[in-house]
Amino acid sequence: MPRCSKRQLFLRRSLELLEEREELAELRFLLDMEDEDEDYMDLLAAMEYERHLKNRYLFRSSGYKSRDAKRTNKVDKTLHTEKFTETEFKEHFRVSRDMFWAIHARICNDVEFVSVPPVRRKRGSPELHLLVLLKFLGSNGNEATASKLGQFFKMSKGSFLNYRDRMVVVLLKHLDETVFWPEADERKEIAKRIEDKFMFPNCVGFPDGTLLPLELKPQLGGEDYFSRKSCYAVNALITCDDIGRVRDVVIGWPGSVHDNRVWRTSVMYAKRESYFSPNEYLLGDSAFGASRVMIPAFKKPRGANFPREREVFNTCLANRPPIVAT
Repeated sequence: MPRCSKRQLFLRRSLELLEEREELAELRFLLDMEDEDEDYMDLLAAMEYERHLKNRYLFRSSGYKSRDAKRTNKVDKTLHTEKFTETEFKEHFRVSRDMFWAIHARICNDVEFVSVPPVRRKRGSPELHLLVLLKFLGSNGNEATASKLGQFFKMSKGSFLNYRDRMVVVLLKHLDETVFWPEADERKEIAKRIEDKFMFPNCVGFPDGTLLPLELKPQLGGEDYFSRKSCYAVNALITCDDIGRVRDVVIGWPGSVHDNRVWRTSVMYAKRESYFSPNEYLLGDSAFGASRVMIPAFKKPRGANFPREREVFNTCLANRPPIVAT
C-alpha cells in the first residue's frame, strides 16, 4: 500500500472536517435553525481548504528561507553589516569595499542583469554576480569548486556557475576600456613617475611572466603545458606601469614556453615602433633578452667576474620599491 505524505494526510483530514460541517449546515437548514456565525465559519473553512489545496509545500522547516531571501541576506551580510571587516572582505574577495563599488558602478546597468523573455525568472543583483566571480577568482584547489562556493553563497551549484559565467561576459565587455596601451603623452607621464620613484629614465613599464595553473592535463599536446613549477599551466605575460595598472596581456602559450619567447612573438615586440617612442623601453628580469625596447637584468656568467657597474644596476633593480596598485 502506498504511503501517504504529510501533506496528503493533512488535506484528507481537512476534507473530512469540511464534509462534516456541510452535513451540519444541511441539518440546520432542515430544522430551520439558521446561525450566521456558523455559516461564516463554514465559508472560511472552505476557503482555507482551497488555499491549502493549491499550496504545493504545506510544511517547511523552521530554518527554511526562499532562494531570493537567501541571496539578499548574503549580500547584506557581506556588504552592509559587520560580518566581515575590511581585512576579511579583502581575504574573501581580494579587493577593498571601495574598489568593489567602483567596479560595480561600471557594470551595474548591463543588460545581462535584466531578465528578458523567454527567461522569466528574476536574475540576481549585480552585487551578487560580482561577489560570486571575485570569490571564485580568489579561491584555489578544492575551495574553488562550484559546490563549495555555492554553499558559501547559499545557492545551488548550477546557479553559482550561471552567476560566474554571466559576470565574466559582462567584464569582458569592458576589456578595451580598462586594459590598453598608453598613448605617447601618457607614456611620458609614466616615464617621469618611474624616474622620480626608481631612477630609471624613459622606462614605461614592467613585464613579467606568470603561470596560470590548470586542474587537468590538456588532452591535446598536454606535455607542452607541463611547466617549470611541476604543474600543467598556461603562460601569461603581463605588462604593468608604476602604479600596478595592467597595460598589456599576452596569454595562451603552453606553460613550458619561456617568457622571452612569448615576448619575442608578441604584437608589442613585432610592432614596437607603434608602442614605443624613441628611447622608451620596458624593464624586465634576466629571463628576457636585451633589445632596443627591453632592458633586462644582467646575468652573471658562471665562473667569471661580474663587472661593478652591472652589479650596481642589478642592485638598483632588485631594490626597486614594490609596485602597489591604486
